[in-house]
Amino acid sequence: MGKSNDEDEEKRLGVPGLVEEPDEDEDEEPDEEPDEEDDTDESEEKAPKGTKKQRGKAKKGGKARQKTKGRYPLSILNNGNQPMCMHPDWTHESDPQNFVDAQLFLSLQMDPDEAQDLADELKDQTQIEHFKPCDILRACKVDRLPEDDYEVADHIKRMEAGEKMPPILLVRGDGNKHHALLADGYHRTCAALWTDPMCLLPCTVVSP
Repeated sequence: MGKSNDEDEEKRLGVPGLVEEPDEDEDEEPDEEPDEEDDTDESEEKAPKGTKKQRGKAKKGGKARQKTKGRYPLSILNNGNQPMCMHPDWTHESDPQNFVDAQLFLSLQMDPDEAQDLADELKDQTQIEHFKPCDILRACKVDRLPEDDYEVADHIKRMEAGEKMPPILLVRGDGNKHHALLADGYHRTCAALWTDPMCLLPCTVVSP
């Protein structure tokens, strides 16, 4: 009778028995499933983020390869301060006719023998200097020819077609009485100024 009374008392008070322990284990299993779903969600969210970063790097790299100045891509000189024309691909070698033309022009500025000596010095000069076309014209005290000038227009077409141009031939001024002389390359200089005024032109320079 004592035991039955105790069992009745447990039922009345709602005291849990050992038979209820498996129910607690079953309740714990659903709690673990959301954690696994959260982990998969986080892994799925991280994957697109990494993809975006890679795409962003690819976009930045693409822009760096497409830098241009005017109508032409740039090659940087002087610690990145000055651009140089890449089209046309200016050469560092003059055609023999360039020295003949330089001698003829210089013979109008000085004694023919002196002009011949300077033309020979230009031919023997191996050092190349680079100047902007506008600075060349200013130093030589000459004006820019119009874009529709026959010779200038012809040089612009040849430059845009990728024809290689020889360097400009210059006689350096003394800074006082005499200005610089553009012995050969006047039309090339004007054409370059019309196509890209910030380009640097290769020049062969001698002093009188």
